[in-house]
Amino acid sequence: MNVWFGFKRNLPANILEEAQATAASKGNVSEKTRLSLLSFVDDVDYELEEMQKDQDEYARNLPPIDSGQGGDGGEPTGN
Repeated sequence: MNVWFGFKRNLPANILEEAQATAASKGNVSEKTRLSLLSFVDDVDYELEEMQKDQDEYARNLPPIDSGQGGDGGEPTGN
């Protein structure tokens, strides 16, 4: 049995501020470092794996551009 203890400050997290700071650091630091700055991400490696799974699933389900799916390419019609 594994027991994990995590201690966090009792101050409320300003998630918007955290998100803005990590967005501003994109391209300057690694994704792993950026995710580690977010208070609501407890396991950075797990989150990176989940992000990769999401990206792979999205790529698999996205129809090719020239497949003709996803609309007729015309202008929207009004109701």
